[in-house]
Order: sequence, then C-alpha cells, then structure tokens
Amino acid sequence: MYGSTRRGFTLVEMLVVIAIILVLIGLLMPALATTRESARSTQCLSNLRQLYLATMQFAGVNNGILPPFRWPDATRRVVIRFNDAEAVEVMRPRWPSLLSEFAQGVFDLDQLRQIQQSTGRIDDDLAVVTNRIFICPNAPERVAVRSLGYGYNYQFLGNSRPKYSDNPSQLPGAQYACFPVSESSVAAAHMTVLFGDSLGSAGEWPARERLPYSAAERLINSVGNHGYTLDPPRSYTRDGINFTNAHYGADHCTANSRMCPVEPRHSGRANVVFLDGHTASMTPEDLGYSMNLDGSFNRNGVTNKYFSGTGTDRNPAPCDPNRN
Repeated sequence: MYGSTRRGFTLVEMLVVIAIILVLIGLLMPALATTRESARSTQCLSNLRQLYLATMQFAGVNNGILPPFRWPDATRRVVIRFNDAEAVEVMRPRWPSLLSEFAQGVFDLDQLRQIQQSTGRIDDDLAVVTNRIFICPNAPERVAVRSLGYGYNYQFLGNSRPKYSDNPSQLPGAQYACFPVSESSVAAAHMTVLFGDSLGSAGEWPARERLPYSAAERLINSVGNHGYTLDPPRSYTRDGINFTNAHYGADHCTANSRMCPVEPRHSGRANVVFLDGHTASMTPEDLGYSMNLDGSFNRNGVTNKYFSGTGTDRNPAPCDPNRN
C-alpha cells in the first residue's frame, strides 16, 4: 500500500490565482461603486419627496400658500416648533426652519437656543441641521441651514425679497417680488421644480476654482454657500444697466450678484422634486441650464420652463418693478 502524497501549489499557479482575483476585483469595483451611488441617489430622491410632503402640509395650514424662502417680516419673530413641548423664536427664518413642525424637526432646538444666547443672534444662520431628510447623501457635510445641499425654487414660488430694496412698496400684495404664491395658482405643477440638488453661489466659477464647503464663512465661490436657494437657468435679466433680479452677492440686483444653480452630483445628474410630488434625476441641460466647458454655469440659460410654474419660458420678477 503506497502512502498518499500531497502536492502543493507552485509559485506560478499562486501568481495566476492572485492575478485572476485582482482582475475580478477590478471588474467588480466599478459595479459596487455604481450600486453605492444608485443607493445614495435613491435616498436623495426619497429625501426630496419628504420635503415635498412637508411643504404640502405647510401650505395646508397656511391657506394654500407655499413657504417663502425667508420670512418676509423682519420686525416679527416666528416661533419654530418641533412638537408642542419644544419651540424657539427665530427672526426671518428660512424655509427649512418653516417646515420644521411638518418634518419632525430640522435642528436641535436646545442647541439653537444655546447658540442664540452665546452669540446674541436670533436668526437661524448658525443653526445646524440634524434631520437627515434635509441632507443629501452626496453632500453630507452641508448641514448649515443657509448652506444646505437642497435649494428651493424661490424665484417663482416664494421670493419674499422686497420689490424695492430700499423702499418696499406698500400696495397690498405688491410689496414682494413673488410672494405669496398659492399652490393652486401654479398652472403646471408637474413641470415646476420645487426643490433640487443645489450647488450654491460657486456655480459661476470654473469647477477647479471653487473652494470647499464652509458653513462658517460666507465665501461666494465656496461650494454650497447660500445653497438653500435654487435659481432658475436664466435668473438675470438685463435692463440696460444691471442684472435686475440677481439675489445673492456683494450687491443684490447688480452684476455683482451670483446665481445658485443645480449641482449634478449624482453621476452627472441633479435630483429634483416637482410641485406635483414626482421626482426625477436630470442633467443641468435637461433642466434648461447652460454650462461652459470649464464646468461653470452661465447666466444665459436656455429656458426657465421647469421653474416658471406655467410650463413656459418666463423671466423671474425683477427687484424693481419699474425696470423691464
């Protein structure tokens, strides 16, 4: 009876096996990355849907009026609630704060009270968002209320900026650029973006020149700065002198202001939710934006039809109604 012999792998065979494993890993890694991105995009779309539902609840208790991007009355504090037991007063709250009681809270109210007490400020500028539905999985660092990853189509749905920056009109219903807007007045809800992935005021800079996100500093070319607003593709209308309806920047309503466009951070696409509640993943070009070869957005977008509320291409309201 012969004894059994055991033959091991040769060095060449081991190298071949290792090479095969490395090839398989190389083939699987892109698929895994794609799967992870798909999961993040799905979560982002779910977040946007939740923001839509909270907005509809806000409108439901406010006579059908959609939220302003900021509370228009700078003389009155607004009570922000999470539940009946928790509330904090905020001056000129932004739309995330206004949705708080309809979204199971936005930020830690105790933390905001402590910030208000230590800084003497009673706005929500320094509030840190803790509710994950306000935070895009592909922009998890953007947790400041004013510099979120999600922006609101405020120019057509809730622009509570005074029509006259220095002397607001006192005519009933005419003192604000585009507020109040009722949900029922939006003729083409299925074609009207409500919220979407926002790049912030760095959008007009080439991609390689943008600064990283910073919640503490208000740097115009910093990614995410002022990201709670979402400007339409053509946000700026010339009156022969200035861009009349620009919102953010060194000087509002001038060529020094900056647009806050969408950010295609989901494999080249931006996620949006429309006013009828359906979500979509679209390229900036699909939404009507115009981009330069260096990745910067230019002000001469192709169309505003997905923002205007009518399904047609319209300009947003200018700062000053005496300008055309």
